[in-house]
Amino acid sequence: MSIFRIAAVIAALAVPSAATAGLTFCNDSGRSQSIAIGYKVGESYLSRGWWNLDPGACKEVLTGDLTQRYYYYRMESRGYSFDGDYAFCAENAAFRIEGDTACATRGYDERRFRKIDTGKTAKTFTYTVTGSSQTALKSDAPAKTPAQPVPATPAPAQGFAPGTYGEPYSDAVTFQGCDSLDGPFSCSFIANLTRFHVYDDGRTPAPVMAALKSFAPGTPLSVTGDLAGIFDTTAEVVLSAATPRQPNNADKWLAAMQGGWYATDDSRVQITVLGAEMEETYDGTVTARSYMAVQGTCGDAPAQGNYLVTRDSETGDMYCYGLDRISQLDWSMFYLPRGNLLAYRRLD
Repeated sequence: MSIFRIAAVIAALAVPSAATAGLTFCNDSGRSQSIAIGYKVGESYLSRGWWNLDPGACKEVLTGDLTQRYYYYRMESRGYSFDGDYAFCAENAAFRIEGDTACATRGYDERRFRKIDTGKTAKTFTYTVTGSSQTALKSDAPAKTPAQPVPATPAPAQGFAPGTYGEPYSDAVTFQGCDSLDGPFSCSFIANLTRFHVYDDGRTPAPVMAALKSFAPGTPLSVTGDLAGIFDTTAEVVLSAATPRQPNNADKWLAAMQGGWYATDDSRVQITVLGAEMEETYDGTVTARSYMAVQGTCGDAPAQGNYLVTRDSETGDMYCYGLDRISQLDWSMFYLPRGNLLAYRRLD
């Protein structure tokens, strides 16, 4: 049975519990916060982020009964610093990172976290963050009062000053398209297994929005702008530039995956790839939607290679596959860590 059929059966049998359990954060700091967490999984550690909390809001970041006594957290707010005694890997974009060592060599930042003791037998725990955990940043530059008014410098016709709408952001991405199905008109792209939305609300300059509307799904782009908000598996970004880039090895694999496929052992199992998003169905019923990336490594994979990593758009769960081969008609890969072969043929 393929991994997609297994996932469908598990989803069909799952029954939600009436009791609430998990780890919840509440924001009593008086300002907006972004929360990241770290915790032990097996013999290693995992770090995840970000969850955005408005002042006075609460959000459950882990569901189900707690399995650890100690959890670790980091809170970030513009204009304030945060320090702690424990180091985890993190990055500005939404992340899920296995392992808490060699952050820089793996392309991540090392950031400081603080410990939460939930008690020996707690199945659910709520932690309230306060402003006392952070220190206001101070500028070393003396205040200046100009002798004469200085006229403001006009903003560039096709851009804005970095940091206007959030943290400066740039990346190599896969374009997904534009629509208004989920609300206001927006265009989107996928990077780092996260879907980024660019809203046509006047913040992104009209020439940039017009360029986005002209790109086909799956187009490799280089983008620059400000990261306006990070959520569980999605983010909001305001762009100052978006330009096509030369396809790399990962882009070429994704390009070959585009379209519809069925499993050779059961034609009711089908997947459809558009850009860097995969939709899985069983007998015509959607079982999952995932964001995709082709990487040189994946989890505990023993060597460099071509690996497909997927992240469920709803749960955030990640899966790893070793890519075997792909052609106009056939696609095969190995589900890791089990190593069972998944084989597909292209739909007509």
